[in-house]
Amino acid sequence: DEPQFTAGTLLQMTELVRRRALIAAVLVLAAACHYGCTSQQTLRVDDILASVAALEGKQVEVRGFLRFGDDSQNLWMSEDAYSAVTGRHVSPESSLWDHCISLFDTKNLRSTLLRYDSREVIVRGRVTHYARGSGDITFSTCSEVGITVIAVKIGRAHV
Repeated sequence: DEPQFTAGTLLQMTELVRRRALIAAVLVLAAACHYGCTSQQTLRVDDILASVAALEGKQVEVRGFLRFGDDSQNLWMSEDAYSAVTGRHVSPESSLWDHCISLFDTKNLRSTLLRYDSREVIVRGRVTHYARGSGDITFSTCSEVGITVIAVKIGRAHV
């Protein structure tokens, strides 16, 4: 009295097993991504500055105009935002500085950052806020808010 299976029954069982395996794989990938993936949304510099408290410590991708060298480790909202403060004295209290974030822990990517200087880039890293103390002076960073850099690539043109 063994069960009798027809070709149709076997095909249905095979399809059921295949669907369950596919669902299990999707669930495993979704769970892994929940704990390890970064958002696919690329933020702008102004988005970071507007949401520091919510983003601090989180890994993000941010697009901006890179100025990087011995005297500058910054990501600007745009080349125009950077141009507004170059070549003239702009008070540190000026709102013109409100379109720039600093780049932190850049040592391992220094050669890449130097190569990409004065270009639009996408930086991946953790949002970081280093509060300056009274009387602190910095010559290479534009803001207390920045990105602890993990990776950098050339930005693609907006479509």
